[in-house]
Amino acid sequence: MEEIRLDTKNPENLEPEEGARCARLVHEINQTFPLDPKLPALLSELFGSNAGENLRLNPPLFGAAFNHVRIGRDVFINSNCLLMARGGITIEDGVMIAANAQIISNNHDPYDLSVLTLKPVVIKKGAWVGAGATILPGITIGGRSNNIDHMRIAKEHGFLDMANGFDLQDAEGYMAIPVKNGVRLKENYVGSHFKNYQTYLILSHFKGHAMGGFGGAIKNPAASDYGCPTNVESSFSKILLT
Repeated sequence: MEEIRLDTKNPENLEPEEGARCARLVHEINQTFPLDPKLPALLSELFGSNAGENLRLNPPLFGAAFNHVRIGRDVFINSNCLLMARGGITIEDGVMIAANAQIISNNHDPYDLSVLTLKPVVIKKGAWVGAGATILPGITIGGRSNNIDHMRIAKEHGFLDMANGFDLQDAEGYMAIPVKNGVRLKENYVGSHFKNYQTYLILSHFKGHAMGGFGGAIKNPAASDYGCPTNVESSFSKILLT
């Protein structure tokens, strides 16, 4: 992706009038109660025709160059979002962005701090951006809401070539496997291709997850999406795709 360089020593490059407009509106938005009926009108004024219908945003909002933000329909952005949009930020339909996310499309040249380096950020349709995520210049986040999307994203990221192809574990639905001596969990649902694998290596780190309970070896085969043809399933591929 081509990088654009912007010399901030020329103040016109920073669109001062637009900057003042955005600063005023962002200040007003951040003083507005999230359920106040004035909020949608303020968001519409800030983003103009660049925002689709049914945008829901919980203040406060921070950032710069909001005129370079493109937002699709039915997007939700939670509180404390930072949008540094000088290089362009595109948020497609149905995206959900959790609290404290940072989306950054510009940086400084480390050898000349007066020069901004710009690369656009794209968040694809239906993607979920988790709490506290930082998305850096030039990154594209792909939506993965169904099997076709999972395979497309794997191909775009080179996993089909790297591992000589993948088997989509849940391509033909799901199956239940028993949990021996389970106290709370008696069975675990996995992709139906699980039964085709002679061995299954699970790489896990245990954590407390605010939405999904405790993760670990039980969770990974149920939540991950690919089984390698070598019969090795790794949550690492899931992390790289996220």
